[in-house]
Amino acid sequence: MLSLVPGPIQTYFSSDTLHIDATDAARIEAEYPIEFLNTLSFNGYPEHHIDLKVFTPIMLLRNLNPAIGLCNGTRLMIIYLGHYVIKGLIMGGTFNWKTVAIPRVVLNINDNRWPFVLKRRQFPVRPLLRHDHQ
Repeated sequence: MLSLVPGPIQTYFSSDTLHIDATDAARIEAEYPIEFLNTLSFNGYPEHHIDLKVFTPIMLLRNLNPAIGLCNGTRLMIIYLGHYVIKGLIMGGTFNWKTVAIPRVVLNINDNRWPFVLKRRQFPVRPLLRHDHQ
C-alpha cells in the first residue's frame, strides 16, 4: 500500500485532447468535455491521475528505448520524481540496477467505443502499489 511508504505523494495528471475530423469537431468536443475524457481508462495505457512516491515500484507501459532496458513491462524503483521526468532503477534482467529517466509522452488511444482518438500526455507507467483512498 502506498500509504505505508514514507514520504510525500507526487500526483501527476495527464493532458488529454481529442484528435478528430474537422467536420465533427464542434459536436464531438461539446459531447465529450475534457472532464469526461479524464475519467476514461484503457488497458495498457496510463491513467489520467497517477499517485507516486520515491522508493515505490512502477511498471513501464511502453517500449521507450529497448537498447537501455526501457521496454514494455520493465519494472523500476522510483528514485526521483520531477515535473518532466521520473528517474528509476531497473529491477531485474540484463539492465538490473541501471538508472534511467522516463519522460512524459503523448499516447494516441484509438478505441472503437468512441468516435475520436484520445491523445493522452502522461508518464507511461503504472504504479505497482495501490493507493488506499480513505
